[in-house]
Amino acid sequence: MAKKVSINRITKRTPINRLALARVRTNLKAVGIGNYNLFLPETKQLANMLMEDEKVAAAVYGHHATGRGAMFVTPSRVIFVDKKPFFLHFDEFGFMIIASVTFTRSGPYGTVTLHTRGGDYVIRTMNILAAENFVKAIEELVIKSSPNQAQRSDNI
Repeated sequence: MAKKVSINRITKRTPINRLALARVRTNLKAVGIGNYNLFLPETKQLANMLMEDEKVAAAVYGHHATGRGAMFVTPSRVIFVDKKPFFLHFDEFGFMIIASVTFTRSGPYGTVTLHTRGGDYVIRTMNILAAENFVKAIEELVIKSSPNQAQRSDNI
């Protein structure tokens, strides 16, 4: 007798670990992310991307060239996530390829630009505090990961 295959099993999306999602939401709340952003698809996707012991040091949510997205900083990498229905774009990279980070404020909006060897990541946000924390975390972690910290600080 042939085995029945459930349609749900074939079409089911990648399950999100609820414990990981709760851990990520708690971590994001601690770094200054508002409640609205905790329930966005980018946050749910981040729960599947982080390692068990990895924590987010800073995050910024907002709009970029193709819609809504988010950037997250952990002690070991930066993650850019753009999640839409039937579409997922994410990039992750180490601190060695980051050239600079800039923050510009215009009225209630702020723009964070992360310049890397692979291109620029620009996010426009209304959460100014989160954007400032993101820039500060990037600057600290880039300097910390630099093999020649003394030489780097002399050239700045």
